[in-house]
Amino acid sequence: QGASHVYVQISGESFSRKAVQTGHKDGLLVEITGGLHPGDRVVTRGVMLLKAASMVSGTVGHGHSH
Repeated sequence: QGASHVYVQISGESFSRKAVQTGHKDGLLVEITGGLHPGDRVVTRGVMLLKAASMVSGTVGHGHSH
């Protein structure tokens, strides 16, 4: 849909999908130019699992660590 998103860890096993603005893309890496704050913990592995979980349950994560 033309928008770029990342998943950011909120706490424990809870994650939020955030819209970001992108800059340069080289086919492997993407520059994020806006939408994140210093200290945000961005998911870099397992994104497809988070996306699938959010489609099934409507939420991402359940708010506590195991």
